[in-house]
Amino acid sequence: MVDETQKCVGRDLPFVTDPALQAIGARVGALRASVNRGFGALLDAWRDRVVGPEFTMTVGVLLRIVECALSVEVLASEGRQRDAAVLVLTLMELRLDLQYVAQDPTRASVWLEHADKGRKPWRVGTQIKATCQEPREREAEFANYQHFSMVKHGNPLGGIASFPVEMS
Repeated sequence: MVDETQKCVGRDLPFVTDPALQAIGARVGALRASVNRGFGALLDAWRDRVVGPEFTMTVGVLLRIVECALSVEVLASEGRQRDAAVLVLTLMELRLDLQYVAQDPTRASVWLEHADKGRKPWRVGTQIKATCQEPREREAEFANYQHFSMVKHGNPLGGIASFPVEMS
């Protein structure tokens, strides 16, 4: 006899039929396609230029964004919302890195030369404050970052979205 845990672990991943999740997957796909087009335009624009740290950092981050966005699509299509949400947090952080460096291109060298394997060169809070000038936008960005961080860390305070067991 097979217990319920073994049945759960051994089953195939379900295909998502939820229209809301399908719509999110479609939006992520559109975002990924847009980044791919932008990446192509960036390469065309820099074809005959000297490549500096800004270009190197941007290309590296854009490649990671495209890869990560595809993973979000795949995970969401298979009903793995929490795992997809962890990668959405990664996408947020990568976007913030690009926005922050765009404000001061000398930061690209700092980013590339950063040697601490345990952290980014800048705190996310600093990046959000610097890149979101509108107070409501800043609040929303912090709220999203907090929510996706709770999902990433399996924080029970995030509710069922971050912790698969409801505490009562």
